[in-house]
Amino acid sequence: MRLARLTLCGFKSFADRTEFSFDEPIIGVVGPNGCGKSNVVDAVKWVLGERSAKSLRGSAMQDVIFAGSAARKPMGMAEVTLTFENPRLEEPRFEGPEDPELAPDVAAELAPSPVRNEDRMDDDEMVLVGGDGTVIDRSGVRHRRLPIDTDEVSVTRRLYADGRSEYLINDRKCRLRDIKELFLDTGVGTNAYSIIEQGKVDAMLLANPMERRSILEEAAGVAKFRQRKLESTRKLDAAERNLVQVREKLANTERRLRIVRGQAEKAVKFRSLDDRRRNLRTSIARDQFHEFDEGLNGLTRQLSSLESDRRNLALVLATLEEQKQAAEIERLTAAKGERIARHELNRLAAIGRAARLRSRRARSTGAGLPFSAAAYAARDAVAAGGRILEDIAAATREVARSSAPPPSAPVPAGHRGCARPRKKRKPKTAKDQRRQRDRRQRRKLQRAASEQRNNGEERHPQLCPILHHVDE
Repeated sequence: MRLARLTLCGFKSFADRTEFSFDEPIIGVVGPNGCGKSNVVDAVKWVLGERSAKSLRGSAMQDVIFAGSAARKPMGMAEVTLTFENPRLEEPRFEGPEDPELAPDVAAELAPSPVRNEDRMDDDEMVLVGGDGTVIDRSGVRHRRLPIDTDEVSVTRRLYADGRSEYLINDRKCRLRDIKELFLDTGVGTNAYSIIEQGKVDAMLLANPMERRSILEEAAGVAKFRQRKLESTRKLDAAERNLVQVREKLANTERRLRIVRGQAEKAVKFRSLDDRRRNLRTSIARDQFHEFDEGLNGLTRQLSSLESDRRNLALVLATLEEQKQAAEIERLTAAKGERIARHELNRLAAIGRAARLRSRRARSTGAGLPFSAAAYAARDAVAAGGRILEDIAAATREVARSSAPPPSAPVPAGHRGCARPRKKRKPKTAKDQRRQRDRRQRRKLQRAASEQRNNGEERHPQLCPILHHVDE
């Protein structure tokens, strides 16, 4: 394996695309100070995965991008490509141990496995989007120095001004890890013995045994196995940490599982009880529905019967009201006739009394008896009027009795309403009684005459002939 070309574009002082062809065993780059000779070595180190800006003689990684000059604008990307020849080997490479007795046991451990997408990346490695991880296949490609089945292998690194970085092997995106694994046990690398910078010879001569051992292991091809051992150790540590986390999660899950199991039992019991409660409520509601339905039917029938009774009673009440109104009218008519009869009787009595007085006065004066017949006629008229008045009073009482409401509870003796008991009056003499009777009769006559004038009532028809005769 030998270096064929070095292509730079936008890297430090190489603004234009520049290609170095290494077609001779020994190639020298000669130039004055400041022409960019050291930039060639920096480009080789940078494309092989150098991530220290200080070792590249800069303060930041973006310093490797061409910053521009007085005549040119700055570049937005730096790109370096290393191209190696990858000839076929006369004998296939042997990746396992030399002792055939250990081959069955150790070969499986030492045999590199193909890189997969699910491999865990270290924090100090750049993981690029789009890498398929199938560029390197050491177990499948054994007849070439590099584990890629092509005559030339190109390694490219790009860095953009915004900080994005890309690694490519044969124009296919890959990871920095793939590039490091590609050049294991070849002596090519950022810290390998193939690149010896200025001042590194003295450092190699003054190196301690451990540093010399690393250089010798790299030259002998043992570095790749040590690197795999370190990667395996890191993976085991990561697996151990993951195992501890899994155990903690498992313990938490078991504790939660016990809690959840108890809750599940409670939930099952609650569901069964809830189903039973629903069934009981449904049966109770059904029984209540039937009971209420039967009660509603009975109440409906009772309501219909009561409604029919109400209609009948309303008709009876209307009939009774009509009868009551008719009886009331008759009672009022009878009362009016009785009042008229009483007025007429009082008038007749007054006329008879006046006739008696005139006859008594005439008898006392000796003027004869011219009014005796008239007095008798008045007396007969008063008697007839009294009988008629009694008949009218009897009819009035009968009408009042027929139209009166049902009798209420009897009132105890001695408690006739709220009227006070009458006081006992002193007995009067015959003269006082006569005067009082005359005054009472006079007041009755005056009231009767005034009521007759105010009401304009006619005389009773049965008393008219007698009254006319008395008047005559």
